[in-house]
Amino acid sequence: MIRGYARIAVKDNGPGILEAYQGIVFERFRQGGNTMTDKPQGTVLGLPISREIVEHFGGRLWVESLSHDEVLKKKGFTTETAGDGDMALEKVRSFAPDLMLLDVMMPKKSGFEVCEILRADTALSQPRIIMLTAKGRETEQAKGLALGADAYMLKPFSTKDLVAKIREILSV
Repeated sequence: MIRGYARIAVKDNGPGILEAYQGIVFERFRQGGNTMTDKPQGTVLGLPISREIVEHFGGRLWVESLSHDEVLKKKGFTTETAGDGDMALEKVRSFAPDLMLLDVMMPKKSGFEVCEILRADTALSQPRIIMLTAKGRETEQAKGLALGADAYMLKPFSTKDLVAKIREILSV
């Protein structure tokens, strides 16, 4: 008897799953990411149950993912990552980036606070700033732009859109 097989790929436009978290996405009730800044969504049961069903029928289910950071590096950008607002300010002092992607909901200092501090301190380098957030209310967008952000992107967004926005902002 000849056994057939099928390969099914699912692609989304999310931020990707860091390699450090890829091992836990199939564990029930486990979620990767920074639970201080990333709001948990759903029951976190979809992938574990899917894997059990696939394995029951002799199949295999796995994840392959690139984070935004990894994709940006592949596109030729040099990147640095900060885990909180204070660290972001330290990175600006030491790294002097051309552009910053600031998440509004960072621990210690919010993206709004970091943006405001950067724009008020002319001794610091003045990178272009793209605010990233799930908060889509017009008041939040207006606040970010009023504090000096150059652009505002709502989550979820595709990496393709992010790269296009970065190139657009840097070409100005």
